[in-house]
Amino acid sequence: MAVEIDVQGFDGKTEFGGSYLITEGEQLAFVSDVVFKTSSSGNPMLEVSFEVMGKDNADSGKQLRFQFYVLTEKAIGRFIGLCRAIDKGMRKFDASDSDALNELIYGMPLVIEVQTYEDEYNGEKKMRQRVNRHRCLSPDEESQLVEWYGEGMVPAIDDSDVPY
Repeated sequence: MAVEIDVQGFDGKTEFGGSYLITEGEQLAFVSDVVFKTSSSGNPMLEVSFEVMGKDNADSGKQLRFQFYVLTEKAIGRFIGLCRAIDKGMRKFDASDSDALNELIYGMPLVIEVQTYEDEYNGEKKMRQRVNRHRCLSPDEESQLVEWYGEGMVPAIDDSDVPY
């Protein structure tokens, strides 16, 4: 069976007519993947993906992937912002410990601010997206998520592909 792919004819839309880009601004999301890595310059970092959620959100189910959090003294503030948005009282942990990451970060709900920007790679301009900032859920957002998804506040997650 042949699987034909028309790369040149792809217009950036899904088969359902939606764009792969997530609407800019604040989005309810959860951490859908987190992997400890070493950056190209040799620094420890986390590669984090987020999945947008919400019953009436056209972007629900879309993923914002490859958000890098470098764990150096100069850059750690961004990752601390993510941790505080998930749990202001998060305990001290080893970010290279996959069990700790799985327990404290994976599947956790928060609000992310999505920003779209133009980037150039190999002479070609592309639209890219990044998490500009993170914040805790408000009490109203928490209540809404519990109503939609139950006490876990996120859609059912298939634990067979937990990153650890």
